[in-house]
Amino acid sequence: MDKKPSYEKLNLLDFDLLGMFQLRDVEGIEHLVTPVGDGTFISRGQEFCREMTCAQASEMREKLKALLKKYPYGKKAFVIADHMANLSGKVYYEEVQRAINRKDYSGIGDAKKALTEDVANIIRIIEEKPIVAPETVLPKSPDMLAKRIIECNNMALLYVFTKCFEVPKGYNMLNTGLGGIFIGPFFNCIYGTKWTNLLKSKYVDEVNQNERYDISKRTVNFGLFKKNKKVLLLDDNIGTGATAREIETEFKIKGYDIISGAVQYNWRNFYLVGIGAKEIQRFNPAEIEYITQFNYPGHKLIDHAFKMLTGRMDLERNEPSRDNSTPYGLLYLMYKKEKGYSREGLSDILTLQTKGVDNCIKSGIELNLHQPEIVESELTGFEDLFDDEFEDEETVQIFTEESMRLMRAIDFANTQMYGQLLGEPLNIGKKKPGEGPTGGEGPTSSSKA
Repeated sequence: MDKKPSYEKLNLLDFDLLGMFQLRDVEGIEHLVTPVGDGTFISRGQEFCREMTCAQASEMREKLKALLKKYPYGKKAFVIADHMANLSGKVYYEEVQRAINRKDYSGIGDAKKALTEDVANIIRIIEEKPIVAPETVLPKSPDMLAKRIIECNNMALLYVFTKCFEVPKGYNMLNTGLGGIFIGPFFNCIYGTKWTNLLKSKYVDEVNQNERYDISKRTVNFGLFKKNKKVLLLDDNIGTGATAREIETEFKIKGYDIISGAVQYNWRNFYLVGIGAKEIQRFNPAEIEYITQFNYPGHKLIDHAFKMLTGRMDLERNEPSRDNSTPYGLLYLMYKKEKGYSREGLSDILTLQTKGVDNCIKSGIELNLHQPEIVESELTGFEDLFDDEFEDEETVQIFTEESMRLMRAIDFANTQMYGQLLGEPLNIGKKKPGEGPTGGEGPTSSSKA
């Protein structure tokens, strides 16, 4: 049996709030990464954000397939697979739009299969399992890919979220917009969950000038829900909750049972609205079945961070950069630190949690813990994140003991992390009364589209 070559090992806690990490060995993938300046590199760069057509994306993914075969392990493999998934995710989204807007379904099947193949390999690399050579070729339409980045493109966060989740019996999944394009594939690869996509989001509504439409006609495969009439709506993030509420209302009018949740929540805005510092709508935790403590940092921060990484914005002037000798990778790290991330001794994923928990506590939201010392023990040295004064009287129990135990999982690489470190899978949010879990931790495989 051939011995594995030496490679940089991937740890989930290496990932930052946007799904990137630092590495040193970039031989063969130099065009995919961004230099920091000290012999290290950021795992994404200008190539990740390059504008191109679906046909060009298909051609690029074929080149990356060969590269993945050459470098199938560790951080280098992940960089390649991450770029492949970014391409297949964006092409799939274009095919979703073609199917719904033009009734052209010719490419959506292959796009969905390719996306599932790429997500399956992402999971395999995280779990240190052998990759499986992707077979599907992305469709080659002349349409341009969306210029926007995929907001929930943090594979480590998606992996943690999915592994913590218990899928209720009889429910199939619905995802919305470009931001949540990876959620369905993750659940499909880990649990075998069937999913489809709804072309609706805040961005889509703005483009369509909030035009009202029949939700069944904006869903790629609405027939998926007709047998059981049970819908699990999962979004990438929830800020106001308006999109989820509108979707739930439409499904309930049609007689469907729908439950909802998201990977991240804008807990900072939730708190600011509560004390009157912002006059915007906010979500109601009591109306949502699946809540997490992962704070959503906001679209503006994400957009600015990518501009730092790709050289499109200067940190001091807040305008397009010109003759800046500071490496773009270092500018990116400086910007994150300025915004309260990249804290020494605490990973960005755990920082997303501490920021969420902080704003929940300040909002008067009760953390349903049997062992509250969990939070204190993991936040030694970060006491400034917490404020004991509750300025909002609202109290909603939304955190289970199991979900908060993530705070203790300081080393959860190798993936069978929950089984090894915590003894059982974690649950996110609260369960629907009377509904039990299905699936469990099964083998990773690319299921049929």
